[in-house]
Amino acid sequence: MENNPVKNADLNAEKQKLRRLIQIKLQTIDWPEISIQVLKNLKTYLQNSSKGKRIAGYWPIENEINVIPFLKDWLFEGGSVCLPVVQETNQPLKFYIWTSDTKMETGHYQIQVPKQKINAVVPDIVLIPLTAFDKSGYRLGKGGGYYDRTLQELRKNGSIHAIGLAADVQLLTSTTHSLYDQPLDVVITEKQIYRFNVL
Repeated sequence: MENNPVKNADLNAEKQKLRRLIQIKLQTIDWPEISIQVLKNLKTYLQNSSKGKRIAGYWPIENEINVIPFLKDWLFEGGSVCLPVVQETNQPLKFYIWTSDTKMETGHYQIQVPKQKINAVVPDIVLIPLTAFDKSGYRLGKGGGYYDRTLQELRKNGSIHAIGLAADVQLLTSTTHSLYDQPLDVVITEKQIYRFNVL
């Protein structure tokens, strides 16, 4: 896809329209109950083969799967956890180690992030919230493009496994995406595990 400003503006407008429509639907979801089921499926998916790997989680905000209980369990079982931080606008996310004792502060977009940001780390697995996803593994986020830039950089520099966490009603037949949007490897919902062919 060529870098055409008019086409890009149309694409962004389409995405914004889709986000508004989906957000209305998301208000009706029982997020605490859905989160419990999604985390059960996530634990099943990761068991055995992922022990010892570093997982990047996220601090949930409105209409997102609450992944914190899973991250605490992962730590208890001897795993390593990090959280994403926006340090520069329009740049890939940085990841910093997190434990239950980590002091937090409010970062960009009012999201809680580790207060101490020394020695960024590289995760093996990235858990990613989303607004919607399609049958090809493309994700519709909140519009900042941070996860797309981050996955592009991580994939360029090594192996990474990107897992989207969502309610099943967030599945669309297709989404509007550009050449720069990064597909997910897997999306896990309360009903099933969707596996995709990626780069």
